[in-house]
Amino acid sequence: MSNSFIQVPPDSTGKKVQTFENTIGGNVVEAEAVAIVDPSGVSVLGTAGTPSADVFSVQGVAGGTAMPISGTVTASQATAANLNAQVQGAAAADAAAVGNPVLVAGVDAAGNVQEFPVADAQSTTPAQVLQVGGAVTTAAPVYTTGTTNPLSLDTAGNLRVSTTPAAGATTTVVGTLTNNNAAPAATNVGVLPALANAAAPTYTEGDQVLLSVTLGGAQRSTLEGNATVSLALTTFSGSVGATATAVKVSQGRLYGWEIFNSNAAAIYVQFFNLGTGSITLGTTAPFFSLGIPAGSAANVFSTIGMGFSTAISFACTTTRTGSTSPASTVDTNFWFF
Repeated sequence: MSNSFIQVPPDSTGKKVQTFENTIGGNVVEAEAVAIVDPSGVSVLGTAGTPSADVFSVQGVAGGTAMPISGTVTASQATAANLNAQVQGAAAADAAAVGNPVLVAGVDAAGNVQEFPVADAQSTTPAQVLQVGGAVTTAAPVYTTGTTNPLSLDTAGNLRVSTTPAAGATTTVVGTLTNNNAAPAATNVGVLPALANAAAPTYTEGDQVLLSVTLGGAQRSTLEGNATVSLALTTFSGSVGATATAVKVSQGRLYGWEIFNSNAAAIYVQFFNLGTGSITLGTTAPFFSLGIPAGSAANVFSTIGMGFSTAISFACTTTRTGSTSPASTVDTNFWFF
């Protein structure tokens, strides 16, 4: 008999019984089979390698108990092709992406998925940058081996970096070499013993500064009175009465004098730590005053000296703080820095 289908009543869901002939051992055998089809009579079972457009599912019992499967099960490992994604390795900067690269994304504060922006390696002002954050703390945190932690910043936003070497080790600092006679190694920073400048620098309390030397290489030293020491003594010489006279118009150090009073009465030499424009004899108090007897001289020289922080000025008067000039001017010689 030829193949035929018999409708199975009373159900009209599409189940049919198929009858057909098989030849087994030379004998024709009548057989029957049940085919599962859709209401239009099309089988819902696909052939090997060609699945049906309709779905034929096998479901386990309620509660999710797995159905046992007898036989060999073959599982295919996921690949870039069946994942529709490609992880691209190293490539030239700004090279075109190959395939479908994996998208790395995160969730913003509003809960929306956002791509991580990528900085343009060829641009100094990229339109997008990937920001790396850190934890701001007043003191350096303590870490435990094996933990993952954010970068550590102080409250000014500075990144904490430890330069403390391990026990028995040293820290190598890489930088620009200085122009020393004995150059340091190629990976070490040379010592800067002093800073050469034409004028003495000024400092603020708490500054960390280099030694100061002149352009000739002489080291500057500041002694009492904030006077800057030079290399050679300077001499002032003149006959002076009751007129404010400048020995040095800036800060200095007075190391000695030779003063001769030819008058028949004692005179006084008033010294001022001021410029002459700031002195009014008889009103402005002197820094100190020397009395010299009539017909006498005063000769003094000191290796320590006396500092004047503003200027070195003097005048010769008949009293120690007065403004009256002696009958004759007084011969003076001073040695100062």
